[in-house]
Amino acid sequence: MEAPMEKLLARINDSPVRDEVIAAILNPSLPSPSLTTASELTSPVRGEVPFPHGLDNDAGHLSAVQRGRRESLVSPLHIVTAAIAANSEPRCDGLGAQMTLQSGRIASMAPLKERLTKYFAPHTAQQRDWEVLATQTVGCPFKLETDSCDPVASRLIDEKDAVLYFQLFFKIRNPLVGLLDATLHTPNFVYSASFTLFSVICALGCAVSIRPRDQVLYPVLLSLANGNVKWCIAASVKSLETIQAIINMQYWAPLCPRQADDPYWLNLSHAVQVAREMSINKPNVVLEHIKLTAPDVSEEFRERLLRNYERTWLNTFIANKSFGIITGRPQCVSWKELSSHASEWWKKPMTEPSDRVISGIIEIRGLLLQALGRRSQIQPTPTSILDWHIEAYNTLSQTRNARCEPDTLPSAALLPILAFYMDHSLLVLNAQALRDIATVDQSVASSAILTISRRTIEVASRALDLVITDRTVLEVLLGFHNNQYIMICHAATEILRAIKRGGLTPTETATAAEKVIETPKHLERIIRLLPESSAAHLYLDLARFFACQVEAVTGATDVEAVRETIDQGLLPGDWFRAVDTGLPTTWLDMGYLGPGESVLDGSGFESLNDSDLYDFIFSQDPTSESGLL
Repeated sequence: MEAPMEKLLARINDSPVRDEVIAAILNPSLPSPSLTTASELTSPVRGEVPFPHGLDNDAGHLSAVQRGRRESLVSPLHIVTAAIAANSEPRCDGLGAQMTLQSGRIASMAPLKERLTKYFAPHTAQQRDWEVLATQTVGCPFKLETDSCDPVASRLIDEKDAVLYFQLFFKIRNPLVGLLDATLHTPNFVYSASFTLFSVICALGCAVSIRPRDQVLYPVLLSLANGNVKWCIAASVKSLETIQAIINMQYWAPLCPRQADDPYWLNLSHAVQVAREMSINKPNVVLEHIKLTAPDVSEEFRERLLRNYERTWLNTFIANKSFGIITGRPQCVSWKELSSHASEWWKKPMTEPSDRVISGIIEIRGLLLQALGRRSQIQPTPTSILDWHIEAYNTLSQTRNARCEPDTLPSAALLPILAFYMDHSLLVLNAQALRDIATVDQSVASSAILTISRRTIEVASRALDLVITDRTVLEVLLGFHNNQYIMICHAATEILRAIKRGGLTPTETATAAEKVIETPKHLERIIRLLPESSAAHLYLDLARFFACQVEAVTGATDVEAVRETIDQGLLPGDWFRAVDTGLPTTWLDMGYLGPGESVLDGSGFESLNDSDLYDFIFSQDPTSESGLL
């Protein structure tokens, strides 16, 4: 009974309602296998409430636990599970389970306690979707066949196509999210681990292919990948690859007819719950799983597998914040669930270049949250708000400049992408300060507002300049995900509003306006290479709309009439109103912060020559049809 009891105690200790579980177990009506005193409590993890190795029947201790309740009521399931494990009556262990057959005969089954323990015991083992697929019952309500879920077995694509799609995905899309390890997630590795993740990578890679055949094939591959993800959710497949597939699919999901109808929150909530149930945020659990599933691998490969779990948890947190805050839906992942060393995580062994971006996003977002927390504690006067903004702006700017300083490390190639994310954090900070000052100072042209407007113009112009001119960003621009398009439009919005407020020099106005006007012209060059279902098409229209507004504002003769329209008539729906009055909740974390023998064999395949993709895209005349494949 020692090993099961220790496992049970560890399980209860990890529960958010462990105090109530202890209280239920300590009830004298439930037998206890051992006794101990409160002085023998230990805490295996720093910051956690200690849990006793033994169970104390002392009434004083029980009342203390009851008085200390701060969380929800204990689950009856926990009480039942604890009662089963705490049984100390041998006669109960020997009870036999019985089942009445249709003929009326009694059939003996496994011992009763064994059956009950198996049913109620927690199960932390991970599954592969291949394994779940192979064990489907005949009458399974979510039955799936290999030839309808595997793009290779279904003959939609062959091995050479898969290699091409993987190369495109890791070259163009993955650097912008960084969920997957390009070294680890080869076609062979992913195919053997998960047909779901394999189909998702193939679909997302096919979407940015310029081959005419792939542009026709993409909707079919996307439908297959979507079906696989839905099956994994319905069949409750608990695997790291399921989490990665869901998150990647949401970043580049096709547009719904209405944003309010987008079911992303259901899918991401499922991914978060699976991550928690698998305990991928607990290093000791992850290490134990790696030891069981990959006992004979090298230390280097074991470290890469460990980082695969850590990276997925960080991205689960980032995606959970990112998508939910856009629409104001409550989030279930807390900043407290991240390691305090997350900003330095990219420096560990077996790092990928994109890991540096992930750590940087988490660091700048943490600083932004700290700044917003301090803002809530100061007096709401223009002077105090401006002083707070100056201090917070300098802190975030210094961090941005230090973290984005080029160096000789391989990860430095992706620093422009990190700079784009960090500049957006500065925009969020400025927007919060502008809203707060406008609340207490009705003068649109006040010195405080003008000071922040100038900083907003500088940061927004710098962010758009990265999108338009930076070579690194241009090379992955086809891979920009839905949230990043919103960030581009957010920068354009801030420039438009700053120009309308007035007080800027003609040079400042002209330079910033040029960035907004140039953005849609730039996006037009790539938008025609993306599927019609891509969110890029919608945000191209939005960028055009803002460019038109800027042209109208900068060419207006009646400046006062222009200023009166700052909050009027820019967009018919709630989007712009959310930008103005919903900060920081609207924009706070947007876009942030991944069977036997494999049939794939990359040997002999021609490597993808995508070095000319950048030149191809930006050599095209956006007004000409003849130059496109």
